Amino acid sequence: METQTFRITHPLHASRTKRFLNFIIDTTVIYIIGMIIGLTFVLLSHAANNLDLADRIQNGQPVEYVSFLMIIMIIYYSLMEAYYSRTIGKYFTKTLVVLINGEKPSNRLIFIRTLCRLIPFDPLTYLGTIPRGWHDLISKTFVVPKHDLSEKKLLFEVSQKATKK
Repeated sequence: METQTFRITHPLHASRTKRFLNFIIDTTVIYIIGMIIGLTFVLLSHAANNLDLADRIQNGQPVEYVSFLMIIMIIYYSLMEAYYSRTIGKYFTKTLVVLINGEKPSNRLIFIRTLCRLIPFDPLTYLGTIPRGWHDLISKTFVVPKHDLSEKKLLFEVSQKATKK
């Protein structure tokens, strides 16, 4: 008898609304982290009487700010999803990142997923019939409701045990 493996199917995917909330919350968190780091450097430069550094930070070019936020974004998503399979936005919406079999992705796949977020217009790719962004498709990951995943995996395991008897 052939054993089946658990697989994520379309009904288990997180909704567009949850994905949008994840994006808004995580983007806000990234901006707040950026402001805290920037403010800390300005305060430290004033304390060290290095007004050139403070002036440089306060009057930087837009490309510098965007690059700085991109670095924060890469660190934020990589660390949060590698350690917890979730970001702060995903905690709020009770979703998490998994592989097709419902398991946690490797750190390598999480890093690929994070880098793919840098693709222009990636946030617009959720507008299709299945709410999966390019960073999901390229990294072969899924965002699913945590409790629904647990319930479906449990039902799958129970049905597998029942068929073996």
